[in-house]
Amino acid sequence: MKTMLVVDDLEINRRILTDIFESEYEVLLACDGNEALDMITKLEGRIDVIILDLVMPNMDGFQVLQELSEHTMLSEIPAVVVTSQSDVKNEIRALELGATDVITRPFDAEIIRQRVRNVMRKQELLQACMEIRFLREARIRASYDSLTKIYNKSAFCDATTKMLRENPDEKFVLIRYNIERFRVMNDMIGVERADQFLVEIAESIRQKVITKGQGTYGRFEADNFVVCIPKSLFTIEEMGQLLNICQLSEQAVYRLIIDMGIYEINDIEMLVIKMCDYANLALQTINGNYDKHYAYYDDKLRLLLLEEQEILSEMHSALENGQFVVYLQPIYSIEKGVPVSAEALIRWVHPVKGLIPPDKFVPLFEKNGFISKLDYYVWESVCKYQRKRLDEGARAIPISVNTSRYSFYNDRLADDIIALVNKYQITPSLVKIEITESAYNDNPDLLLKIIRQMQEFGLDILMDDFGSGYSSLNTLKDIPVDVLKIDMKFMEDFESSKKAASILTSVVRMAKWINIAIIAEGVERKVQIDFLRSIGCDHVQGYYYARPMPILEFEELLDKKIESEPVETVEKLDSEEIEAIFGGTQFISKIIDGMFNGIAIYELHAGRLKLLHANDNYLDFLGYTPNIFVDYATNVLVSVYEDDIPILLHACKKTAETHETVSAQIRKYHANKKLLYLECVLHYCGGTLEKPHICIAFHDISNQCEQEQSLRNKTHLLQKSEEELIESKQQLEEILENLQVGIAIYELNEKVILLYGNQYYYRGCGYTKDEYRTYADNVEQLLHGEDQHRIRETIRDKVSRLEPLDLEYRIITKEGRTKWMHLKASPIRYGDRKNPTYLASLLEVNTFARKT
Repeated sequence: MKTMLVVDDLEINRRILTDIFESEYEVLLACDGNEALDMITKLEGRIDVIILDLVMPNMDGFQVLQELSEHTMLSEIPAVVVTSQSDVKNEIRALELGATDVITRPFDAEIIRQRVRNVMRKQELLQACMEIRFLREARIRASYDSLTKIYNKSAFCDATTKMLRENPDEKFVLIRYNIERFRVMNDMIGVERADQFLVEIAESIRQKVITKGQGTYGRFEADNFVVCIPKSLFTIEEMGQLLNICQLSEQAVYRLIIDMGIYEINDIEMLVIKMCDYANLALQTINGNYDKHYAYYDDKLRLLLLEEQEILSEMHSALENGQFVVYLQPIYSIEKGVPVSAEALIRWVHPVKGLIPPDKFVPLFEKNGFISKLDYYVWESVCKYQRKRLDEGARAIPISVNTSRYSFYNDRLADDIIALVNKYQITPSLVKIEITESAYNDNPDLLLKIIRQMQEFGLDILMDDFGSGYSSLNTLKDIPVDVLKIDMKFMEDFESSKKAASILTSVVRMAKWINIAIIAEGVERKVQIDFLRSIGCDHVQGYYYARPMPILEFEELLDKKIESEPVETVEKLDSEEIEAIFGGTQFISKIIDGMFNGIAIYELHAGRLKLLHANDNYLDFLGYTPNIFVDYATNVLVSVYEDDIPILLHACKKTAETHETVSAQIRKYHANKKLLYLECVLHYCGGTLEKPHICIAFHDISNQCEQEQSLRNKTHLLQKSEEELIESKQQLEEILENLQVGIAIYELNEKVILLYGNQYYYRGCGYTKDEYRTYADNVEQLLHGEDQHRIRETIRDKVSRLEPLDLEYRIITKEGRTKWMHLKASPIRYGDRKNPTYLASLLEVNTFARKT
């Protein structure tokens, strides 16, 4: 029985209405609007109809109608209002507020009973219509893609199954479409425009299938569509031309490339979803191939699937029976030429098929999750091997183990590895963990948590294959790795490309700036070794030294190398000095790069100079590609002007004997045969008595434009933050004080006031620092009388516009000699001084280099 709520302030009216309706309804009573609303709310949808008096105290019927209309669920309850016969105005107002019908007093039982029945019948019909509509929409949602309005995956499979069974004698093809780089398109034009293209593609497919007269079509997922049509109606050309070019704006177009994977249906009883998978396998064979945009599923793919199935069916027994074997590939010190660590790699030694390469089984194990078990097997094998090595009293070197991206889904990963290290009682330094960037992209928060836990325990983290895929400096900033493994494959043309060589050099330098060690992997040729050595890369891995090998072979190699390690005592380059020159902070490295055109370390032996290390600027300055560079590096004297070879050798021998800084001016050929005039600053930095190491810094005095650029670099660096300057002050001052170039800072106003000068500045001017103080407040006093007016006017003109200075002038030394000097200066910000301040370099002008 339905429930009726009668709302009237007069008891007599409530009694009359109860008598009329109690045979058909359970009648509830309320004496005013407030009581009625409380009952409606508490009964939560159990009231089916309301009889409502309009005129009542406290809250009248109009207010009740207003409250009901403001609530979606309550507004659906039909409300029949009671009014007087002559009250037309109130009737209209009530109907406007949502009343379903109106009955008047005095009551006619049969009439009002029928009116309410009509209201309820209409309500039931409305409810039935809404249910039908809901079911229809639900069926549409279940069968049709909400964006494109064509079949979704499930409906396509059902419709295709039905079509195939109704046409058993017809041959059909199933086509799966994939839009290449659709994510890039999303980023370029936005989701809304990209969705519109999907709608256009769906409409294009619909039109083509309708034109054929028979077939099914649908959106399989994301940017994948599927079509099934009779083979007799299928042509590559027609079905491949869906939508080749999409207009992005009035000025630009985006070429939309759509690939097709095609499966010819031979068994109509096969699940359609499986046919779609086969078509997708065909698609995968052309993914990223810009010359081919369709492929058939064929026997070759079928055999590949069978092979994969065999691998998957044997993987558990292979692991239990020890068929998976750990191989080790040594990682070498580029200087010593001996293994200093190794990488553990897995191999499947099958009793029948022999050695199965990792690229055959690792991708499959990554798909089905078995890779996590294989990872654990390798981790434990390495820990067990290191324990064995220690128990034998043999030297154990660190071994890095790969960790697949799928293992990082395990939030107990760090606990598992740490437990193995503790189980075999080895130091954490003997095990290193290799990760890939893709693991970070999957779940950055979890990966960072795991990395921090392992690093806190003492495990080093290596980023593998940097440069082989979509590695980004942004990711490197976010992931706190200890070692970066650079894949040499991304530098395949570096031997003939200065740009590629510069990129590799910059990556090595960048890693050193942020205190990340470098391993270059995939090294196969001597030219690569020589170049990596010259840019300061410490460790290498690759076929040039050794391939992955069984453990016994690795031990023989390791022990043999240790026994044959050279015993010559070599005085090493001071670690602080080498770091300052080739691997110090970015700030100091930039200062050095800006001050000199090139800086390198050479080995002097038997009248020859062999290049050992060079900084970033070196290759560019001399114009060498790595191929030419390797030949040149064995004896750099071949590029020195013949008459100047004795000068350079004499300077090298002098600094080697005295350990003091020596300067020399020589001429040297650029790679393009142009003769360069160079100021060389030489300093002994280690080696042996027979083979001393000499550090030589080059300053190009044949091209003043390069000096200007160098000075701009120094100016930029001097504008670094106060904190960075304070941290680097001592090291910077040491560098400046030992330069064989005068460096000064002037304040220029009415007078030229010296604020700072290095020792070579004072020496170049012919004074000691104390003697020079007399002139510090007005440097113009040192100028030759004939030059004072010219220099003063030039300075005033340039300084008024804050332009760089490039001056040649004479000065008078304390002995009364005249010296020609060349000064280059650029404006800088120096403390809180308001007058213009300039940073200057000062050189005594040689006869052959002086401007004419």
